[in-house]
Amino acid sequence: MLKFALPFAALLFTTALPAVAHDYKAGDLTITHPSIPAPAENAKVAGGYMTIENTGTAEDKLLSAASGIGMTQVHLSSVDANGMATMTEQPEVAIPAGQTVAFEKGGLHIMFMDIKAPVKEGDKVPVTLTFEKAGPVTVEFQVEASKGGDAHGTDHSAHGTTTQP
Repeated sequence: MLKFALPFAALLFTTALPAVAHDYKAGDLTITHPSIPAPAENAKVAGGYMTIENTGTAEDKLLSAASGIGMTQVHLSSVDANGMATMTEQPEVAIPAGQTVAFEKGGLHIMFMDIKAPVKEGDKVPVTLTFEKAGPVTVEFQVEASKGGDAHGTDHSAHGTTTQP
């Protein structure tokens, strides 16, 4: 019985692995868990999150993000001394050698705007990230259940959006 159980367990593990694996490699960069919290129904904006680890000896830079669901930009959210929340488009994001940069709520994120069709839990959104050294890499952002309180799934009119010079 054991001689059948081990191969079966190995088969289960290897067939389940692609569904669990959510990392992408581009040169010295590893992009981990690109995801979008499910926005409200018919939302025109959403935020995307991930981490990017640079295992190399030289800095790389994220230069752009592009997707087919709408206008796609790299943004940085911040709150000034007066408590005013703003988002600033980032023309490039440094990924220092030997470090990890987190794209997360309240900080760096991928901003999807003017979304053309509903994005719902379970969807996969292809996004091409272009790096200075690693070049372009297309990753799939998985749309996951919203954990609540995600400003990108709701109205964005309260946020000031500016472009960094």
